[in-house]
Amino acid sequence: MIKVLLILMSCASLFSCGNSRRPTDVSRMQQTMDSLKMWYVQMEGDSMDAASRRVEVFLNHYQDDKSEEMRRLRAEWLKAQGVYYTAIKGQPDSGLIYTEQALEEMQELQGVDELRVLALANRADFYRQLGQLDKSADGYLQALQTADSAGIGVSLKIPLMLGISTAYTFMGDL
Repeated sequence: MIKVLLILMSCASLFSCGNSRRPTDVSRMQQTMDSLKMWYVQMEGDSMDAASRRVEVFLNHYQDDKSEEMRRLRAEWLKAQGVYYTAIKGQPDSGLIYTEQALEEMQELQGVDELRVLALANRADFYRQLGQLDKSADGYLQALQTADSAGIGVSLKIPLMLGISTAYTFMGDL
């Protein structure tokens, strides 16, 4: 009941000012995305779900808005959905679909290098979970190459190298 009430309140606040979007709307949704990440880490499923639905309603309402800030928000939400479907629902095939959509949304966007690397790493991990180890290894290599060309630091590259080694280790075990 509380979850439904939160969603209804979120919808009402989004649409109370008519169809014109205020500049702060996207930044509020970005804050909601930040909360979603926090609730994921804390495994607060209901709160995470409510935040995700709030962003989804917003994105659906402004689906024709192709501005860079909206595309960035859409890409981040799609990436988060990929993680949700894989890690929470145990459906890496669905997670892969959302992640592919996120990567498509990121094309030609500036300033999303780290988000792109994370999405590429997620895709590689989803392939590993699906038993497609060759695609997993290739995906981690692509993420590592993207991180190198973007000048991303070592702290993000270490998990990518571990992912590559894990994929190759599983290949050797077959």
